[in-house]
Amino acid sequence: MTYSEALSFIHRTDWKGSRLGLERIRELLSRLGDPQKRLKFVHVAGTNGKGSVSSMLCSVLTEAGYRTGLFTSPFLVEFRERIRIGETLISEEQLIEAVLCVQDAVNSMEDAPTEFELMTAIGFWYFEKMQCDVVVCEVGLGGELDSTNVIEASLLSVITSIALDHTKELGDTVALVARAKAGIIKEGAPVLFGESENREALAVIREVAESKNAALSLVNASDLFVHETTLSETRFSYGKYSDLLLSLIGSYQPKNAAIAVEAVEILNTRGLCISEDALRQGLRKAAWQGRFEVLSKDPVIIMDGAHNPHGAAALAASLDACFDKDARFLALCAVMADKEYPALFSAVSSRLDRVFCVAPEGIARALDAKKLAAECSEFGLLAKSFPTVEEGARAAYEAAVAEGRPLLVFGSLYLYREARAALLQLL
Repeated sequence: MTYSEALSFIHRTDWKGSRLGLERIRELLSRLGDPQKRLKFVHVAGTNGKGSVSSMLCSVLTEAGYRTGLFTSPFLVEFRERIRIGETLISEEQLIEAVLCVQDAVNSMEDAPTEFELMTAIGFWYFEKMQCDVVVCEVGLGGELDSTNVIEASLLSVITSIALDHTKELGDTVALVARAKAGIIKEGAPVLFGESENREALAVIREVAESKNAALSLVNASDLFVHETTLSETRFSYGKYSDLLLSLIGSYQPKNAAIAVEAVEILNTRGLCISEDALRQGLRKAAWQGRFEVLSKDPVIIMDGAHNPHGAAALAASLDACFDKDARFLALCAVMADKEYPALFSAVSSRLDRVFCVAPEGIARALDAKKLAAECSEFGLLAKSFPTVEEGARAAYEAAVAEGRPLLVFGSLYLYREARAALLQLL
């Protein structure tokens, strides 16, 4: 089997689409010998921030000397990003081996798994084969019925934040979304919630935690102090830890880092040994693409995956933190038609000068570029559509250079790969 054939198997068109539920993943993992039962997990859910927090925790645990698996989604540039140990992606040869091992079990199932369930099984099989000490596992969608929730026990469950997103699957109120995500809380295992000021969500999470005898910890926002945010790093203090450094920038990253700090404190009570130096070095080295990422400083190009109202507010705050209040951006933008993109534009429109509208290739959910340009005009923005991401990126880049304006790439993580490749060719 070649790497291309392995990917073709994973992407087979006869796999079912997104279907919440644990029956299929339980059957598949059982056929593989239940590798998840021999692993230790930190399980991370949340509307926003779960990828950044997962990356920080993986970096810290790796610095502490633990062989740390990291399972995330979606990928941005390379499919293998979804399964890694420390900073090392699963290799093409290892992915082929995993697919060869899993395919017989998959083909013998009467009710075929979804692609995400297949990837979850491959990830758990690989982490067990590689004898990982700890696996930081990011939830795909929701929590309770997400395929990663086949995990029966965890060192720690982390819920980063709660806001309305995926309302069709999770519910149309904060309380319903919170209940879905609180489904990752395990009997007798601690849970950490990163948004104590969200009283509606906190009430639900506290109720679920109490019902499962799970000790609930909270991030104390009053203990977080941001000293400085530049386009290179963020310096902050949290609790007893002063002058912590993050390479990740963006107004929301110190709060995500505070969640990681609290998680480390809890993990040190759960049998792990993570020093302060490992914490500091892990936070400083943590990297996560597509979240207020500085692709270039000349011209300034910022890439951010904000795609829901919660993320849009965080993006707006990040622009305020890093740039003069009068700075106006050119924007390369794509959105998914099923997302609340009007809220996205409402949050950042005052910062935008012109918008270059595109639609990622091969993404059926993407809003047509011409329709996107028309939507932008509703917010008083000058907008032009382009037939391809490459053409839109070139036009936006050339305008940014000619006018000396910063360029913001945002609206969907599905835009990232094409836009990044096109822009890097121009730099």
